[in-house]
Amino acid sequence: MNRFVKLSAVVVLCGGMAMSASAQTGGDAPSRDRLTPEKLVDILIKHGHQANLKTFKDGVKNVDAAVTIDGLRYELEFAFDPKTLTFHVYCVLGYASQLAPHQFEALLRKNWDLPMPMHFTIRPDGKLMLEDPNFSTMTTNETGVLNIINLLTKSARNTQSVWAPAGAVSK
Repeated sequence: MNRFVKLSAVVVLCGGMAMSASAQTGGDAPSRDRLTPEKLVDILIKHGHQANLKTFKDGVKNVDAAVTIDGLRYELEFAFDPKTLTFHVYCVLGYASQLAPHQFEALLRKNWDLPMPMHFTIRPDGKLMLEDPNFSTMTTNETGVLNIINLLTKSARNTQSVWAPAGAVSK
């Protein structure tokens, strides 16, 4: 029993020292390793997609992209949140005003089939979007960006029968 108490104390002490060392060195990856809107534009262009950097009056930067996968064109928006070091990805599907009432119910039901936390959303401007939120700019690299794009566009394609009259995905 006495050995167990000593071993537990050593484990707790070492864990505390490791956390302290991490805090002293900043714990965060250097800013050069973060995914920035500028780096995202470079990644997208490198892979043959169109990308435009938008800077708002408050200094927030977003990226609009046109991505073609398997002959289908997708309009994507990457919204960066500098306060939380996260970004959200949206696939523009069209306008909600083009949907029939039964399609709204189908969209709500389809949300349950999507990979979490992906979901359909309607913006104040009326755009129907497929949103995949809360990716870390600290841990998302080039491969991660491509995986995010592939999953989002695959989900848009696989749900097209629900929102098709909105019609943003085209050849």
